[in-house]
Amino acid sequence: NLTTGIGTQTIWLGPAWLNPVLHSNNAPSYPKVDFGLRKTEIHMPFVGWDLGSIEGRIWTGYLTESDYFDEDLSNDHNMIHGLSMSYAPSFIPGLTLTANRICLVKWNLSNIKYVIPLKQNTYVGDTTGKGEDNKFSLVADWIFPSVGFEGYGEIGYDDGDPYRFYPERTLVYTVGAKKTLPISKKHNMNGELIFEWSNTEMSQDFQFQYPYSFGMHYQITQGYTNRGQWIGSGAGYGGISIFTGFKMYYPRGSFLLFWRNHNTDNNYVYCQGILTTTTGDERSGFRSIRSYGFVTDFYLTRNMLLSG
Repeated sequence: NLTTGIGTQTIWLGPAWLNPVLHSNNAPSYPKVDFGLRKTEIHMPFVGWDLGSIEGRIWTGYLTESDYFDEDLSNDHNMIHGLSMSYAPSFIPGLTLTANRICLVKWNLSNIKYVIPLKQNTYVGDTTGKGEDNKFSLVADWIFPSVGFEGYGEIGYDDGDPYRFYPERTLVYTVGAKKTLPISKKHNMNGELIFEWSNTEMSQDFQFQYPYSFGMHYQITQGYTNRGQWIGSGAGYGGISIFTGFKMYYPRGSFLLFWRNHNTDNNYVYCQGILTTTTGDERSGFRSIRSYGFVTDFYLTRNMLLSG
C-alpha cells in the first residue's frame, strides 16, 4: 500500500468546496515528488478489532516566483514541503479527521531536512536562507449518506505556539455544509445546497504590533504563493468569504446558481484603525465584493463539454 510518484498534479487538501486553508488548485501547479500510504484498514492484533482506516502522503515541490516580483535571479525559487495524514474511525461512520502541515523554505538542497516536522525544523527565524514558514491545519469532515448531508471544518494555524497567552494569534478557519436534494427520480435530476464561510482575518492582538497576514512571512518574501498566486485559499488571506449556492445535476451536465460576499482587505482596515479616530460611517473603509453568478456544464457529446 505504499506509493511514490513524481509529477505536477495539483493538490487539494481537505473537504472545503471553495477555499481550503492550506492547499488548492488556485495557483499554477508545480513539480514535486511524493511518498504515501493508500487508504489502509487497521485491525487490532490478536483480537481482530477494526479500528478504522488511515491514509497519508508527504511531498516536496519546486515553487517559482512571479515574473513581476523582482529582477533578482538568486531568489526565484522556494521549496515547499507538505504532509497530510487522515484517520477514519470505524466506530463513527462517515467521519474523517485530517492533520496537514506545509513548510516553505528557500530553495537549497540543505533545506530538504524541513520535510520532517521536527522541533528544530519549525519556528526558525532567520533571513539568511535558513528561515522557514510553517503552517498547520486540523480538518474534520462528517458525511451522513442516509440523509445526503455533509458538514466540514478546517482550522489553520501559522507558526508559533497555540498554547501561548493569545491562542487565536494566527488562527484562521473554513467551515461549510452540503445537502443533497432529490429533484426528479424519473429524469435522474438531483440538487445540492452548498454553504461555506472562510475567515482569514488577523487576530486582535496583531493590530497592536505590526501588519500580518496568514499568507505572508518575512523569511519567504514571495509569500505563500507560486507564480504570484495563492497556493491555498483562492480568496486570499486577510478577509472573509461567504459562499452560498445551489447546484443541479442532470444526465447531460449541471448548473450552479450562487451568491458570494468577499471582504478582501479587512486586515488593512484594522491595522490603519489603531490609535485613530473616524467620523461618519466607519464601515465605509471595508472593501466588499458581492458576486451573483450562474455556471453551467453541458455535455454536447460523451467527450465534448461546453462550459459557461
